[in-house]
Amino acid sequence: MGARGHIGRLVLEQLLADDVPVRASARRPEPGWFAADLTDPASLRPAFDGMTQVFLYATHEGAPAVAEVARAAGVERGACRWGGTWRVPLGWNASC
Repeated sequence: MGARGHIGRLVLEQLLADDVPVRASARRPEPGWFAADLTDPASLRPAFDGMTQVFLYATHEGAPAVAEVARAAGVERGACRWGGTWRVPLGWNASC
């Protein structure tokens, strides 16, 4: 999530260079990406379906709710950052 931003784009580029299958999303998605509206976490469920990991880079206060939707969709682990703090892993017992 946040694949158009400075950090998210770098993460996406590296994952693609390493041939890691990815599903990118952003507020203003590019073709083939998912739209990610962090103000409406429930709308993100389709982006998480079938995923096992997530990298979430956001400044929005709703990011913890997005992490909850990811957990409910079966995402097993990930890393997230918001409000200047890294929370690794989503671990699903961390505060992420």
